[in-house]
Amino acid sequence: MVAISRMVLPVTRPLFLAVLVLLLAACAARPPVTDSPERLFEQRLARLAALEGWEASGRIGLRTPEESVALSMDWVQEGGDWRLNLRGPLAAGSMRLQGGPGEVSLRTSEGVRDTGPDARTLLVRHTGHDFPADVLRDWLMGIPSPDYDADLDLDAYGRPERIRQLGWDVEYQAYRGIGQLDMPMRMDLHGPGLRVRVVVSEWNLIQ
Repeated sequence: MVAISRMVLPVTRPLFLAVLVLLLAACAARPPVTDSPERLFEQRLARLAALEGWEASGRIGLRTPEESVALSMDWVQEGGDWRLNLRGPLAAGSMRLQGGPGEVSLRTSEGVRDTGPDARTLLVRHTGHDFPADVLRDWLMGIPSPDYDADLDLDAYGRPERIRQLGWDVEYQAYRGIGQLDMPMRMDLHGPGLRVRVVVSEWNLIQ
């Protein structure tokens, strides 16, 4: 007869306590939902409107049937004025879009300078991509632009899961709690002939 031995790995008390703490933290991370998603979304809009400004840093990738481009992104919003810096890999070039009420300017590392009525016009003119950059700041915050009709799907916490607006389909893949707000960390945008992925690595909300 062959003797079969059984090995039991001991679970140390510190390890057990650490696992228990993690499990309890996961259960307590989000309180139960007591309001409707629509009501929670209204509260989200109010909190976002109360911000003095915000900053978001991360990456943005654009893909067409012919090419794909990866860029680093820094967006600064100060009231109604905003600034978007885009940089290619390994000093491949950079672009700055800066806007306020009524006018947007574009500047590149190659010395190109231009102004236009909106960012979309400038991007079409200088990149050939028809991308609604003027509403990206709203999508980036996890809300549809108030200037255009939109279809909106909300999760149980009043956060958009999907926005359909201006012929674009915006899908939110991940959020992170920043203070009292859940801010998007990863989103996919699908439009005519163009796919865009935005990954935010850092948010700074200015109260």
